[in-house]
Amino acid sequence: MAVVIRVRASSAAQASGEVGKVAMGQLLSALVEPRNDANRTITMSPAEADGAARLSAARLASSWTRITSYQVQGPSTTEFLVASAPGSVLWVDAGEVEAGQEERVEESQDRKGRVTKTPYYAIGANWRVAWQLARWPEGGNMASGVETSSAAENVRQPQDLDEWVRRNPGWQCAWADSVRAQILPRTAWRWRRTWKDKDVRTDSAGCYAAWNEGVNAELAGQWPQATDAYRRALAAARTEKDRNVLSGYLNELSLVFSGAPGAGAAGEPWFDEPVAVCVFGNETNSVGAPDVARAMVQDELARRGYRVLPLADVDARLHGIGVSQGEHLRVVPAAKLAAALGTKRWVTGTVNEFRIINVGVYYRRQARVTIGLGDASGRTLWESPGTSVRQSLATGKGIGAQLLGGLAEGLLEKATRTYLKEDTEAAVREALAYLPSR
Repeated sequence: MAVVIRVRASSAAQASGEVGKVAMGQLLSALVEPRNDANRTITMSPAEADGAARLSAARLASSWTRITSYQVQGPSTTEFLVASAPGSVLWVDAGEVEAGQEERVEESQDRKGRVTKTPYYAIGANWRVAWQLARWPEGGNMASGVETSSAAENVRQPQDLDEWVRRNPGWQCAWADSVRAQILPRTAWRWRRTWKDKDVRTDSAGCYAAWNEGVNAELAGQWPQATDAYRRALAAARTEKDRNVLSGYLNELSLVFSGAPGAGAAGEPWFDEPVAVCVFGNETNSVGAPDVARAMVQDELARRGYRVLPLADVDARLHGIGVSQGEHLRVVPAAKLAAALGTKRWVTGTVNEFRIINVGVYYRRQARVTIGLGDASGRTLWESPGTSVRQSLATGKGIGAQLLGGLAEGLLEKATRTYLKEDTEAAVREALAYLPSR
């Protein structure tokens, strides 16, 4: 079974380069007109949805079935599903997170009857998701529903709701527990009925013998044998009650068997084919930025289950056809590049922004990358930008502190070779959010 999360268009827009253009306006607006954090509607970014998909896939996996992959829906989704050939797809529509906080008062009384009132803030958030389990590739609804994940906490000080929600990502996958209970069959020892020997002997039609045979096969994880036995039992059943129970068993079993290991037969496994991460282009003044971003993409792809070629090996092969910079790749035919790399697919990228702006009153850290996936036919299978922006405004005495603090931070990062490391990692994760993973 593959898991695909669909995010709203407004969420995808956050991952584009436009986020940098509107960031300053949002920051100034927040200073002029403070945000009311009593209630907030928070839209998940593609990177956050990708994280939720990863956590949810881990919860959905069990001894009964296997999660072949997970991803945020993007341009490569259909082609990826064709290549990976899962038996079924769990489509998840990610709604917005509704968060709020309310000031309350806690009263306590000591032994002398004196009442102490202590203020606190009750914070809560709800994330509503709609889901559908469908057969692949023929389609057809197998199961569907709407679930809600919730979180709550009492704190002494008011919180920034955006930060609070993102600081507690685990609850965003709690909905998967409910879905798992609905789409996976119950364990036989707990939910399946078995018949005693005397019942089997008196049942001349053979329903109960086949029934027990199905339960034993299901316990052993032998899906085809269990299905066959339950069908024989259903055909021999004499009562409407037995027929209804057996039909329920078959329905539950079909949800898993459609996505069980081996159900798909991919002609060209997506993850098993080697992938090369080519040298990145550079549109910034930082000479080392492309290498930093490229190394992060290499590590992230390996974490996502891809079989990536060593960077040194890729560099040697690219040098053999005269490529030493990302810009050179634009004039190399796809067939020639595929032959040189020895792969059918490769990743390209460009570092668009990589800088810190520090003028005392205004401090801004920004990294922006564009990453794509190409193949030997010359197609761009997938391409996505990723942006990370962190900024702040200072007033009064805080201007000097922000100026000196920002300078010191930048010098320390350069000395330790971690310049804009966190920002670049965030941009890379945002760009790769739409790439399938397993």
